[in-house]
Amino acid sequence: MFSDLPQLVPQKICLSCQGCCRFREALSLWRPKMTALEIAQISNAADKKAIQGAVAKDGYVATVPAQGQHRCTFLNLSDNKCGIYACRPFECRLYPFLLTKKDGHIAVSVHGNCPYVQESRHSPEFERHIGILKSYLGQEEKLCFLKNNSALIGDYSEYAQEMEELFTLGDERPFGAALLTKKELVEQYLYLTPRQLSGFSFVNIFAWQEFFQFDFEVINGNLCVFARNDLGVFLYLPPLGKEINVNTVRTCFERMEKINGGNGMSRIENVPAHQLPSFPPDEFSYYKKGYEYCYYRKDIAHLTGNRYKSKRSSCNHFLKNNTFCYLPYEDTMLEACGNLYQEWAKTRRQVYASNPIYVQMLEENAQAHRLVLRHHRELGLIGRVVKVAGKIKAYSFGYPLNKDIFCVLFEIADLSINGLAVFMFKEFCRDEAVVAHSFINVMDDFELTNIQQTKMSFRPTLMLASYTICPSRA
Repeated sequence: MFSDLPQLVPQKICLSCQGCCRFREALSLWRPKMTALEIAQISNAADKKAIQGAVAKDGYVATVPAQGQHRCTFLNLSDNKCGIYACRPFECRLYPFLLTKKDGHIAVSVHGNCPYVQESRHSPEFERHIGILKSYLGQEEKLCFLKNNSALIGDYSEYAQEMEELFTLGDERPFGAALLTKKELVEQYLYLTPRQLSGFSFVNIFAWQEFFQFDFEVINGNLCVFARNDLGVFLYLPPLGKEINVNTVRTCFERMEKINGGNGMSRIENVPAHQLPSFPPDEFSYYKKGYEYCYYRKDIAHLTGNRYKSKRSSCNHFLKNNTFCYLPYEDTMLEACGNLYQEWAKTRRQVYASNPIYVQMLEENAQAHRLVLRHHRELGLIGRVVKVAGKIKAYSFGYPLNKDIFCVLFEIADLSINGLAVFMFKEFCRDEAVVAHSFINVMDDFELTNIQQTKMSFRPTLMLASYTICPSRA
């Protein structure tokens, strides 16, 4: 995330300095702290032997004795270079600037002991850099990361005479953005996991953050995504990684049971069929949650043959009777899309008034749509809208799940315009941002007959089963 953090001190001067990365004590306060994401990135980039013991139990970079003092374990004394420079921790990138707490704010200070600071503190270059740094750290994503990694905000009060406070960062948490700091970590493990189900994506976690508190922990080499609400905690996805470690599964259920107290909440959701053998049948049971519908993209993009005759007719009716345009989504369209969703949901509520679970889902989806559309860029979503007579009457958003499968996350269309929904789906499958994928996953049917019939009418090529894992009960 901070690979583009602007640097103040020239590299030549850093390499000639004997100050940084060296400490008087083995457990010095000046050692850089490391976040879980940074540890994971270093683990991927460095030789495994080189990183063993590189992080101390207190979360700081470990040190080793050197020339009567102590040095960072990654520092090469022969050339004064960092062994993990390309993925060095945030605090290393930030120095000679430091983060401290002040009246609920994050204060940015400069360390006066840095020789370069002593020489250039009042130069025009230094003053320009302060402005650049303030703008950079004030970005929504960066500020959320800092607030959610409070360990990076240190207490340097005993060195107050060496510090100069420069500015403070905003105190308001941007709406919904805090979870974005976990995106890199989650996607790192998702890429290791064979996946076809739509739930195996960061966006599906992000979308439901208003209803669940998500916690992330690496256990035995697997990333575990816990979802918690007032009722208890469950595992939102099976443990992520190249393969599932059964000891990880046991640990997860032990932790869930400790919180849930036998209330039946302890489970693992969104488990694909090919992972079922990872759960020993004498310890765990499973049941089928439902299916996701997967189509050949080209089938929907062209709607050829007798089996799509009615779909072609519906699409042609829309083309002949409407003035329209198909456009990329823009931020200025957020309000119009929100209004469209409310009108669509109103119609759905009338149809499913007798189904309180679905009605509740409509309300929850309204919040999820708003949140995801607001952050569509950070989430890497493809968004398109259809304007009819100058007004937005349909929108669709999706994301690439892997090189073969593209998932349609949302698709909303004005139900009073005949053929619009079919046209939207067809055009989305023809879109240049989607054509590289062979399959389109449109997710499940919420166990509703009407939705099931609609999705079946497009002739799915694959029905992807999703399972829930529970502990076996004696």
